[in-house]
Amino acid sequence: MSVKAVGVYDFPPADPPENYNGDLIVYAYDEGNLFFASVFTFRAPPKTPWSTFRAEMLGPCLGADPDMDLTALANWRVDGKPISPGEGDTLASLGVGWKSLIRFNSSGPATPDTSARRPKRKAEADS
Repeated sequence: MSVKAVGVYDFPPADPPENYNGDLIVYAYDEGNLFFASVFTFRAPPKTPWSTFRAEMLGPCLGADPDMDLTALANWRVDGKPISPGEGDTLASLGVGWKSLIRFNSSGPATPDTSARRPKRKAEADS
């Protein structure tokens, strides 16, 4: 739903990048995973290696899902643009900027409407 402002937005944001000493605010979203209700939010330096971001920041959050396979994450996108992250890449080299959104899939291919369904959980499959 669109929002129409009733006046002029003429004041500084409450969280300008200057308040974060060069770090980025990064959002990450596992499309189609109904275990997580919203995006994850991280604070990280632009020079953070991709492998560190994935293993030490994203990994522990995704590990809350008992059926998560961290090796099966696919379809990475930064602000809508597909990326192929490598171990030597940094967040900045992948195009991650201030308040960028990293989208990915843990449950199959991406769908335009982000309504992908997860496979049955282990307990459901056994019954």
